[in-house]
Amino acid sequence: MAIDAVAAKNAFSEMKNSFGFGSDGIACHFINIAFQVISQSLCDIFNFSINTGVFPETWRTTRVVPIFKNGERDERSNYRPISVHPVMPRLFEKLVYDQLCKHLDKHKHQYIFQSGFRTLHSVETCLLKSTND
Repeated sequence: MAIDAVAAKNAFSEMKNSFGFGSDGIACHFINIAFQVISQSLCDIFNFSINTGVFPETWRTTRVVPIFKNGERDERSNYRPISVHPVMPRLFEKLVYDQLCKHLDKHKHQYIFQSGFRTLHSVETCLLKSTND
């Protein structure tokens, strides 16, 4: 299965459009502006990565930023770290996840009572099954 530009556009439109940037220095907002121009090239990169089994090393780097909670600004304990991941690997992971889930659902490869990581399933459906049993 190959990733196409339509699937990439749909997945990208679901992502939060922010001005924050990951370790690659590219903000989601700017990719959104240029997406129609770069979408086919992105799909080619994603498909090449899938076919070769190589995930770009630069996509594995995350930028950690301290966010102020409350109290004195001079104390380190008043900050919490957040990880800001680059946009491209988040989009790539979303596309692969969507394709994998569609494949598993289509060919019925998941256990019928699998609740985690499935649409319309949750801890509640798992608890209901356990309670009914």
